[in-house]
Amino acid sequence: MATLYYDLMDRYGHTTRSELLGSLSADEAWEKYLKMHTGLKYFDETIEASADYRDKSIIMPAQVWKGIAEIEHYHGGNVNHVLYAKSVMKQEQRRDFQRRHWR
Repeated sequence: MATLYYDLMDRYGHTTRSELLGSLSADEAWEKYLKMHTGLKYFDETIEASADYRDKSIIMPAQVWKGIAEIEHYHGGNVNHVLYAKSVMKQEQRRDFQRRHWR
């Protein structure tokens, strides 16, 4: 598919493959592109390489229990629920190693 794209770009586009890549090979051009976009101060390649995609529509346990764990007024009926929610939040923070330093 990429080769077909480049063939169409060479034939009908405003630039050619040789102009786009210059004297670099395709692999070298890709590495240069990655370095240009990942040379940011806050980018960590090891975390990005092992990061998982989390869809916004999927609710994580920490999102569910956060509101309960932040309750400040305990009474006999909710104290066990609040303590359980706090323990779940601690477990989720320890398990979520990819994002634990962003809080």
